[in-house]
Amino acid sequence: MSDPREICVRFPKFFVGFLAPAPILNTNYAAVRKASENSMLRSCDLTARQTRAILDCNFSYFAAVMVPFADAELLRIICDWGNWIFPFDDLFDNGNVRNDVARASEVMDTLEATFREGSKSGRSRQDDCKHIKPLLDIARMHEGIFSAIRLHSSAGICRRYVSSMAEYREGSMAQVRQVQTAHEASFERLLRQRRQSVCVAPLFALVELGHRIRLPDEAFDDHRVQSIQRLGIEITLLHNDVLSYHKEEKEGVPHNVITACRKQGLSAQTALDFVGSEVSHRIADFERTARELDESRDEWSDELVRYIQGIRDVIRANLHWSFHSNRFLSPEQKFTLLKEGTLQLASGISGAPTASRPAPAMT
Repeated sequence: MSDPREICVRFPKFFVGFLAPAPILNTNYAAVRKASENSMLRSCDLTARQTRAILDCNFSYFAAVMVPFADAELLRIICDWGNWIFPFDDLFDNGNVRNDVARASEVMDTLEATFREGSKSGRSRQDDCKHIKPLLDIARMHEGIFSAIRLHSSAGICRRYVSSMAEYREGSMAQVRQVQTAHEASFERLLRQRRQSVCVAPLFALVELGHRIRLPDEAFDDHRVQSIQRLGIEITLLHNDVLSYHKEEKEGVPHNVITACRKQGLSAQTALDFVGSEVSHRIADFERTARELDESRDEWSDELVRYIQGIRDVIRANLHWSFHSNRFLSPEQKFTLLKEGTLQLASGISGAPTASRPAPAMT
């Protein structure tokens, strides 16, 4: 007998266009995954829940799809970053600081200090309060990771990484303030905020690092390149929010675009259809813009083609990793979603209007 509190909904088709082919997996994946995860678990005093989350997450698979031709050393740096960012980001999504602005600010201040060469904030402090020390220790782990990124990056790649992480900090703090004030954001406003807090832009810099892409700074001033970056972030975050919605609705995570749509009065099916349509539009815009850039040959066109392919690989990695890892869905749910395109979701959502309305217009 079916649970009356759940409904069966049809999800958008994910593996279309440039996402249809099977991904290429970096041949160093297995060895680097083991080394990176073991190092992370040894170097930080994680809870049992955080340890399980890292192992279930398997970011190394994401990285191995994202930079399939990176050597083992550079793949390891990217895997270390991913195995760090997930437990760190979870603090702001569903963890200890999700609705505590003061504590979140202290954690982010500690992270910011790790970008300053010679800072001692990357080392444990005896005077840290007992309740905040484990959180700050996770933030301080970034110091060693950033040192490796800086060592192997050009000045331009390093600047782009630092700038994108600054946007991530700003977006995450806006997210915490929104939760603390119980402010419900519209789809459009949440999308703007999530472009920062989803932490996809740093991956673009890590693709440059992993595949040794050499683009001049002026290439990033081109509005079409900026559009490619924005579209890559939005496609990735919309895929992420659709596939993580089942998990996040149970955890009460408010900053999910499906949640935002449902709180505006959309049914679960209408919300999924709307977001699926938004993804399709963005994929078409991405490919159109990529063709325009390919046709306007410049002296650095070959490197730009590699960079755009790198952004495609970030989108592809996120999608395939979502079905490969156990972070969002159980094996049974993934099987059903891939075979039938459906999933059981809660029929209602806390605080949402009961009547279904048309999909919101984008502004």
